[in-house]
Amino acid sequence: MRLGDYVRIGAHSIVEAAQIGSHVDIGERCVIGRFCVIRDGAQILDGAVLAPHTVVPSHCIFAGSPGMSVRMCMSLTPCAARRVGMLPESFSDTHELECRAYYYGFRPPR
Repeated sequence: MRLGDYVRIGAHSIVEAAQIGSHVDIGERCVIGRFCVIRDGAQILDGAVLAPHTVVPSHCIFAGSPGMSVRMCMSLTPCAARRVGMLPESFSDTHELECRAYYYGFRPPR
């Protein structure tokens, strides 16, 4: 498995992917099948299930079971539906800051 920089994997998620790019956010209770490729800046919403050999394009949001692009998924919550399709360019910057803040929460005080 190859992991890029600033990858966040939610609690109780199972990941067997072949490659995960940088600035990827995988939600809670997700199942990422074998040999999946998740490109840079992608987001996998909570509870998504990606079948083996799925390729998630850069800056796309995937949801549902089986996982598919938000544009094609009709059974989304209203909050997720408002974020249709693609993530803004600033997502990688925001995601990096969130990951750094999360990491610093584990550092022992000096």
